[in-house]
Amino acid sequence: MLAFMLLVSFDRVIAYTEQDFTILAVGASNNTNSVFIDVAETALSTDCVNKVHFKLSVLDQNADRFYSMALAAQAQGKKMRLGYEPSDCLSNAVEPRVFKIIS
Repeated sequence: MLAFMLLVSFDRVIAYTEQDFTILAVGASNNTNSVFIDVAETALSTDCVNKVHFKLSVLDQNADRFYSMALAAQAQGKKMRLGYEPSDCLSNAVEPRVFKIIS
């Protein structure tokens, strides 16, 4: 499922996207101080270079939840629905704003 919500802010249109992803890998990196997932599907509507890699800084208050939910989704064979803005990038990866496990 792919959902687009357009928000008008003054003269600018911002496209928020939610898309479903199959989790291939879940990890953490001391080199980049981040938690991350690799996905099977390519993220649409993003300006990020790496469209199959989602990442949150360990300083983000939701980093532990993102990591735990991704592990749970992968272990249960379920997909995650991730929401992001086109310019939400962290070290070339997509930085999700919203994440949830779906069936």
